[in-house]
Amino acid sequence: MSAWGNTDAITDKPHFPVERQVHEYLYLTTANLTLSGSRTIQFTGTGAADVANQGVTANMYVVVANSGVSGEAGFFASNVVVSSVSGNIVVLSAATTGNIAAGATVEIDKGIVYGAGSANTYNQDTILVTPSRIANATVNVNHSSTGWTYVLKSTNNDGTVRYRSEVLVALANSVASNTNSGNTSFAQVYTGV
Repeated sequence: MSAWGNTDAITDKPHFPVERQVHEYLYLTTANLTLSGSRTIQFTGTGAADVANQGVTANMYVVVANSGVSGEAGFFASNVVVSSVSGNIVVLSAATTGNIAAGATVEIDKGIVYGAGSANTYNQDTILVTPSRIANATVNVNHSSTGWTYVLKSTNNDGTVRYRSEVLVALANSVASNTNSGNTSFAQVYTGV
């Protein structure tokens, strides 16, 4: 399955729903200028339309430029969350890194909750494989493609362990800034050889 379809827009999400950490919940409009370094944002809306009455609660993810976001809207969790809500005032977990204009749209995302007894390890088992980090002393990701790769550890009936890998997004010129390919749910760290 391809990462994107032929008719998808640049803003569409990859076709890997199991990779998602969050989903869009609500779009809010700022009521006034929020200065850089502030931890509070005031939004528009009154009565039933104010932020508190729309279900925004602590630990929801905040996505807007200049909020220190490291995730991707509606897909990967950001590093800024709602600390508290009172009416139309939202307190953030971290100060803004730049001004947020009046009338700006802020996306509030909710974390995806998986059923009891099932942990979502798919995301943490997806690593970036580059020519310099395809193997270590324990595991060799044995394919010629580089890019975002899903690695699955499985144990056979005889107790032998094997690793299966699937390239999700192949990259022609993948470059990594370190040799560590990332931690996985089975505590294996892939490093360059």
